Amino acid sequence: MIPIVNTVTINGLNAVETEIQTTIYSGMPCFQIVGMAGKAVNEAAIRVRAALNCIGIDLPPKKVIVNLSPVDLNKEGNHYDLPIVVGILRSLGIIKNDEYKKYIIVGELSLNAEIKDVNVALIASIYAENNKKSFICPESNGSLSMISENKNIVAPKNLWQLINHLNGDEILPPPQIIKLNLNNEKYEYDFSNIKGQYHVKRGLEIAAAGGHSIILEGPPGCGKTFSIQCLPTIMPSLTNKEVIDICLIESLHNKINSDELTIKRPFRTPHHSASAVSIIGGGQKIEPGEITLAHKGLLFLDELAEFDPAVLDSLREPLESGLIHISRANKHVTFPADFQFVGAMNPCKCGHFGDSNKQCNKIPYCSVNYKKKLSGPFLDRIDIFVNLNGMKNNLYSEKVDDSHDNNSNYPQYKNSITIKERVENARSIQKRRFDGFNFDTNAKASGELNKLFIVDENVSILLRNFCEQNNLSMRSYNKILRVARTIADLDNSINLNKDHLLESIYFRMNAK
Repeated sequence: MIPIVNTVTINGLNAVETEIQTTIYSGMPCFQIVGMAGKAVNEAAIRVRAALNCIGIDLPPKKVIVNLSPVDLNKEGNHYDLPIVVGILRSLGIIKNDEYKKYIIVGELSLNAEIKDVNVALIASIYAENNKKSFICPESNGSLSMISENKNIVAPKNLWQLINHLNGDEILPPPQIIKLNLNNEKYEYDFSNIKGQYHVKRGLEIAAAGGHSIILEGPPGCGKTFSIQCLPTIMPSLTNKEVIDICLIESLHNKINSDELTIKRPFRTPHHSASAVSIIGGGQKIEPGEITLAHKGLLFLDELAEFDPAVLDSLREPLESGLIHISRANKHVTFPADFQFVGAMNPCKCGHFGDSNKQCNKIPYCSVNYKKKLSGPFLDRIDIFVNLNGMKNNLYSEKVDDSHDNNSNYPQYKNSITIKERVENARSIQKRRFDGFNFDTNAKASGELNKLFIVDENVSILLRNFCEQNNLSMRSYNKILRVARTIADLDNSINLNKDHLLESIYFRMNAK
């Protein structure tokens, strides 16, 4: 019988089960791997032969044929070494039983028979758990793989340990569970450091509470970038599912082998010279881009109007769907891209359009030409717009007018902790509201919004009239409604009233 060992082939962030079929028979001695194997997979023949020789096992002078099935799927990566060597060892009778059949196996072999870490271990472990299978991976990947909650994980350090375990001579204990620090978030920035700019802090709070996209616009030095760098400090704590999603992407992009891991929401800040491939993903091997690395976190594009217009327009579909589909002639990959978009930009090329302290000398063409890089369909997908002005008074003073913060009629913005409490309360309201739906924030809400949000008829009429008078699209109508609902959630209000709608319209009409 030909032994069949199970492993996985990675397509995006999905695993496809792959069979490693091995046969050894008489003929001209060779070691051949077939089945659309990439260069790294074909090189496994050299590593396997050297590793077996290191532990005193010589391949017989026969044909060794390894087939990777399904044969119409491209096989790339270093994780095929271990399942290939298991199939050979079973064919030689060194592995004496069929215990290996219940496992999904991944791992790279070194020339001295040690089993090296691979970046697909967590994806493979989750696949094994979902399909009720046990899992074998390198020792250095064992702790991280336990996040999948698969209780049957074996993590050998070298080939001898694996052989002894499969033969029942040495049963390996399960790996230690990796320690996740979810409440050890330390940030350099805090909302207490933002002086004045009440409407900016309010806009960022609403964005965090509802998962809304936001753009800050203002002259150089007014605090746009600093304010956005404070935004992660008020984002809601991660759920267990979000932790797994972030670890999955991070492990595929950067190998994670630590016994202790601090998980934060991603905060990606690509430079404005970044290419479309680096932002969206792709390349020869189709790697995830910045929007996938920002999944469940923030994608911050500073100097927004300096980005290539084609790059910005490529964000339109993922902003709506939370996914990015990348198609090439020989491969189609879907990556998750459920990120919250944050942008900052100057009002014009010189940066002083609308600034009362220093006027732009090419009004209005400097601003009009500068903003042409931002297409209408792209801006239509943004929920909140905030305009900042240069701080004319008390510019260099420690004391800046924070009268709003001292007024009991307005939310307090003393520090990030107090704001985060309000944000998490609003998120919990949304989670209860959308229980049973495939979304959990107001920004992602779809369907019959009026019924979900309990909108008063007078409020609906006001919103319709406003959109008709300003020739706004149905998407803009829904976005105003969603932001208004978030404001109501921050207000702990069941009904969406006129004040909530007017504040939402204010943040919408800041778009110039």
